[in-house]
Amino acid sequence: MSAVDMAVRSALNLMVAQLAAPVPAFAPGRRVAEIIGEVAFQTGVRRADILGPSRRYEHFRPRAAAVWLAMELRCGSVPMIGRAFGGRDHSSIYNARRRAKELRQSDPAFRCLTDRLLQHFRDLEED
Repeated sequence: MSAVDMAVRSALNLMVAQLAAPVPAFAPGRRVAEIIGEVAFQTGVRRADILGPSRRYEHFRPRAAAVWLAMELRCGSVPMIGRAFGGRDHSSIYNARRRAKELRQSDPAFRCLTDRLLQHFRDLEED
């Protein structure tokens, strides 16, 4: 077997091992991805729009809900949450959380959505 064949075989074995390794149930990035998916499902907004650069209210509102939820559930550091939300920096995450708190005070439908999402993920933690 040539050195190239051995290197290819070694690389393939490493890739298979990484794919086969279980992802921890509470991996921060995985948890944020689950939150984004559930928010997308419950609001009918595409994941790409939640993660995208759009500032349109119909995209920002679910994004703010997801950020608020990720912060409430302590899914990781603020920079890590920012990376999970399309590479946003910490100030964008803090701003989205602040705006979500304001929406929870002023918009009963938004409060209902975020309460329902929070309960959903807390129920999953109990299982």
